[in-house]
Amino acid sequence: MNIEKIRSDFKILRDSDVVYLDNAATSLTPDSVLLSMNRFYEEINANPGRSVHTLASTARILYDDAHRSVASFIGADKDGEVIFTKNATEAINLVASGIRWRDGDRIITTAIEHHSNFLPWLRLKQRYGVKIDIICPDTSGQFNLSEFKEIINDKTRLLAFSHASNVLGSITPAKKLVSIARDRKVLTLIDGAQFVPHRAVDVKELGCDFYAFSAHKMLGPMGMGALYVSPNEKDNLSPLILGGGEVKDAGLDFFELLPSWEGFEGGTQNVPGGLGFASAIEYIEKTGFDEIVKHEEKLTKLLIQGLCRFDKIETYGPGLGEDRTGIVSFNIHGVNPHRVSSLYNEWGNILIRSGHMCAYPLMKNIIKRPRGVVRASTYLYNTEDEVNRFLEVTEKIMKFTLK
Repeated sequence: MNIEKIRSDFKILRDSDVVYLDNAATSLTPDSVLLSMNRFYEEINANPGRSVHTLASTARILYDDAHRSVASFIGADKDGEVIFTKNATEAINLVASGIRWRDGDRIITTAIEHHSNFLPWLRLKQRYGVKIDIICPDTSGQFNLSEFKEIINDKTRLLAFSHASNVLGSITPAKKLVSIARDRKVLTLIDGAQFVPHRAVDVKELGCDFYAFSAHKMLGPMGMGALYVSPNEKDNLSPLILGGGEVKDAGLDFFELLPSWEGFEGGTQNVPGGLGFASAIEYIEKTGFDEIVKHEEKLTKLLIQGLCRFDKIETYGPGLGEDRTGIVSFNIHGVNPHRVSSLYNEWGNILIRSGHMCAYPLMKNIIKRPRGVVRASTYLYNTEDEVNRFLEVTEKIMKFTLK
C-alpha cells in the first residue's frame, strides 16, 4: 500500500501537518469523493424520479447505481436490499420504529453499545413496555456466548449488537451470534458503523436481518448511511417517514408503497451524498481490505506497545495479539480525559477524541470510568511516523501532568 500516494489524495493532509487520529468519529474525505459530489451539483442537480427530462433521468440512473455499489460492498443483492439513510443512527431507528411490536416482546442488546443501538430500544420499553435484556461483556469487550443462548426465550423478538466497539475496538463474533438467534427464530440487527470501514462484510454469509452503517466513517460524506434489510423482512418493516417519491399509488383513503428502497426513502434525497458514498467505496475497494487490515494492525500494535510503557496509563480493550480494530482508548491516572486530549492538540497538532464516546452504559458499568476515556483511532492514511509523534507527545504529557 502506497501511503504517500494515499495521503496525497486528502487536502487536509496535504495542506497541514495535522495528525488525524479521530477516525472512529469521522474519517477524512479524499478528493475523488468531493469531486463526485461537486460534479453532480455542477452538471446535473436534478431530482431523480420526479421528472422525465434528461437531467432527472441521469440523476435517477446515478442514484440507482449508488445503491447497487453500496449493496455490492456488503454482499447484498444489488436491487432493493439497501436503503439509504442519514446515518447508522437513523438506520437503526428505522428498524426500531418500523417493526410492529407486540405486547410482551423482548429485545436483547449489550452494555457495549453506542447510544444509537441502545436508546431506541429503551424508548420502546418506555412507550410500549417492550422488555430489554442486556448482556455484559468482560472489561476487554469479550462476550460469553452461552449467556445469549440462556437468555433467549419464546418472547425474544430481536437481538441487536455492534460488530465492533467504538470504545474498546473489540470485535463481536457476529456470525456466531446470528446463528444462535436464527436457531431460535429471533431477528438480528448489527450496528456495523465501526466495522465496515475496516473489514470486509458479507451480510448473506452473516445471515443477519438488518445491518446498519455510516458513510462518514469510511471516507464518505456526513449525513449518509445505509440499512441492509433481508428479503424476508422487507415486507414486515414500515418506513420511518412517508412522503413524496415513495408510493406506487395513493387515494383519499389509501396508499401503496413502491417496492425496493424507494418505498423507504421519502422526500428529496441526498443524491450527491449517495454518489459520494459510492465513490468512497470505490476508493476503499481499490486500496483493498487485506492491505488496510495489515496496515492498521501494525499501527495499532505500535500504539498499544508505546502506551503500555507508561505505568500511569491504563488502556482498554483486547490485548496485543488479539483481533481488534484500530481503536485504542486509554486514560492517564488522575488527569481529566478532555485535558489530555487538549494537550495532544496544543503540543503536537494531534487530533483525538475524549469523553464518553456516546457509550455511557459501557463507561459506567463495564470499564467503570464515569469521566470517560481518551481515544486514538487509525485509518488507511495514518503512518508509523504519526504514531511515533503521538507517543513522543504522550511522554511529554506524562512528565507535565504527573510532575
